[in-house]
Amino acid sequence: MKKIVSLLLLSMLCTQMFAQRGGASQPRRGGGRSAEFATAEKKHNFYLGVKAGLAISTMTQPNECDLYDGAGMGFSGGLVAKARFGKASDDAPAGTGLFGVGLELKYKQNTVKTIGVDESGSKDAKLSMGYFEVPVFVQFHPFYKSDAMNTFYIELGPDFAGTLSRCPKSLTVSNLTGDYSSVAYNLDNNGSKLKGFDVRVMAGIGYDFPIRNANQETKSLLGINARYYVGTSKLAGNFDSKMNSLEISLSWMFSIGKL
Repeated sequence: MKKIVSLLLLSMLCTQMFAQRGGASQPRRGGGRSAEFATAEKKHNFYLGVKAGLAISTMTQPNECDLYDGAGMGFSGGLVAKARFGKASDDAPAGTGLFGVGLELKYKQNTVKTIGVDESGSKDAKLSMGYFEVPVFVQFHPFYKSDAMNTFYIELGPDFAGTLSRCPKSLTVSNLTGDYSSVAYNLDNNGSKLKGFDVRVMAGIGYDFPIRNANQETKSLLGINARYYVGTSKLAGNFDSKMNSLEISLSWMFSIGKL
């Protein structure tokens, strides 16, 4: 009998200990959160999409004369990818924090007006140059705790540009006074060939309109963006001008996951 009672007491003790351990592993109810849910909310959002816009380009004057005559209109377009880190508060969803990063792969056409004559004899020829660009940027969301302005951002970073095309091949300015009577700017001759690479400084602002599903999860972003690019390399060996541009664009990005 004593053995049976001892076994029953031991069984009850083991059952109680198991129940206590199992209860400790259960998620808190009511206002509490499970460890799994809290971990999930700490993830960061990644987006991938397309971007297109207009580029208004200007050019610094060369040393020899005032070749540049006015801004010209071009276009840009390509792919964009970015990530948004952190949370605005403990109750906020992931990817609403202060910082984000991203990059783009795109084509841009820079066009300016000149007073030069091209190789075919056309006067007041336009200079048009096509670039493959890779902007790399950091985004700062100053109003990340505001519901209305959470997706407003200021961005800054370098832009790596490679030359794909140029038109015309040369520009000539005649009837000058001073040190030069005529100056020819060549973009295709040996010794003064067009520079194939430029690193530009880029700064801008933008706003993303979140598009949410029925569960209020942000599945895509419709964005508007304005940037200014400052060129740092002269166009050619004998062409000491730099290309700058103001770019206004629209983007559509989709959420591709969290980390």
